[in-house]
Parts: sequence; C-alpha cells; structure tokens
Amino acid sequence: MIIGIEGFLGDGKTVYMVRCAKIDFENCRKIYANFGLNGIEYSPLKIEDFLDVDNAKKYKNASLFIDEIILFMDCRRSSRKENIALSMLLRQSRKRDIDIYYTCQNLDETDIRLVRYTSIFVIAQRCYEDIGDGNLRELKDYRQYVLIDTRQRKDNVTRLNMKITPYYKYYDTDEILESIYQEKKHDEKKR
Repeated sequence: MIIGIEGFLGDGKTVYMVRCAKIDFENCRKIYANFGLNGIEYSPLKIEDFLDVDNAKKYKNASLFIDEIILFMDCRRSSRKENIALSMLLRQSRKRDIDIYYTCQNLDETDIRLVRYTSIFVIAQRCYEDIGDGNLRELKDYRQYVLIDTRQRKDNVTRLNMKITPYYKYYDTDEILESIYQEKKHDEKKR
C-alpha cells in the first residue's frame, strides 16, 4: 500500500509518518527510512539501491518511510534514474509486500505516477480552538489528519486528532535531508 502525507511546513507530516513507523515496527515489519529514527530499529533507505536490481531485491516484507519525496520524485525531473527506479518499485510494491509512506508539501509538485499509485492520502493540518469573538488559538501539541482512502470506488474519509508531542523523541524535527542529486554535486565539489 502507498500512503501519501501532505501538508504545509510544520503541519505534522513527518510526526504522523513516525507514528506509522512505530506502529509498523511494533507489528514486526522491517523498517527503512531516509531520515534518522530513535528507539525504532530501522535501516537507512538508500534510493540509489533501487538503481541496482540486486540491491533492490532486499526490499521485501517491509515498510519504507520517505520524508520529502519531492527530493526523489519531482514532477519536473521525471526522467531521472532515481525517479524511474522508484516508479518501478511503486508498481511492484504489492508483490514485494512493501508499504511505502511519503511526505510532501504539495502533491502537484510530485511525479504523477506517485500520485496515481497512492492508496491513502493523509492531509496534515494544525488544530485550533475557538476562544470567542471569532478568534482562534492554535493547539500546538495537536494536529488533525484527514485520511482519504481511495482503494474503494468512492472515497472513504476519516478525521483523526492526534497529540504529537509523544513522538518527538523518535526523530530529529530539524534534520536536513538531501537528495542523491544534491549529494552527487556535493561530492563533485570535494574533488
């Protein structure tokens, strides 16, 4: 299954994905992530593994967590090798028993192949309470998630309010992610 989590900066996309990683880990799934996790056993997810058929074979019976998928599947770079390799993985995810979770700030910027294969869309939003006279106050410790399950012919929508602070200990909210493209340019500058 492919689950996409969309939202603006700071709306709780990654924290929701970390919650899913914790649940999958507790259900004995092998966890791969392109960002650091604390207290959840995981292996680093290396997108370049998908460029080599033998390396890609190790990704079976697992959950993959990709923060900021736009780094790898940008709609404007759809012919890049990394983008095509991930597209192939998307198509074979059921056969490999792989669940793929990803975050993005805007689905319109991601490769259309990714959007088409996504089964569940999660929209992350900040939570507010009405404090009277038309004023709202943000509830900083909570986020609302709207889950849209498209596997059925009609969309099934669920809303979930979640306290996010218990999940902060499992990851670094300020971790900077780099794409392979950025890493290669960085390595070339070192030479």
